Amino acid sequence: RRESDVSMEVILNINGVIQYEAVIDLPQDFFETERRKRQNQDKSQQISNLISQINDYLSGGILTSNVSFFFVNILNPEIINFSCPLQKVPILITLITNKGGSEELLEDVEEKMETLGIQLNINITIIEVDRFDGCRSNVTDIPSHSGNTNLTISIRWPEVNIGELAEVGCPCGNVTLQEGSLTATRYCG
Repeated sequence: RRESDVSMEVILNINGVIQYEAVIDLPQDFFETERRKRQNQDKSQQISNLISQINDYLSGGILTSNVSFFFVNILNPEIINFSCPLQKVPILITLITNKGGSEELLEDVEEKMETLGIQLNINITIIEVDRFDGCRSNVTDIPSHSGNTNLTISIRWPEVNIGELAEVGCPCGNVTLQEGSLTATRYCG
């Protein structure tokens, strides 16, 4: 006899793939300009054409050694209301890589996205690039109980995938312990 259980949430990490979300910031005249180029296309067709152009340019392209672009698609297209003035389009950028995410990789993606409009000769800007399938690197400051700012502890968290535990060794300077070690942990979920 088979039994099943229903879960509202599933975490799925795909090895060799990292995803970033970003926003395409469209100029005020984007749809008018595109409508003149391509007769009688509605806004959703114009956005589809834009995504196709981005994919034609990026897909298969090398970002850095061991990292290449796989594809770009619209993030949550079902919630975009094309009948309203549309200035921002959320996108999902998928990379193929055999190494994990890092602050350096995020910066490389940001740099490539900054030049995308120029490369495609389209007046667009890509903004708000951030990790989609994980937690980006950041810093948590723990103030001293005494109020002395020189005793503040800063923990630099590494970028990790959703469902993973980030573990950082004690940032306490010259502390030595008889046994074991101090670690800080943070779950990405």
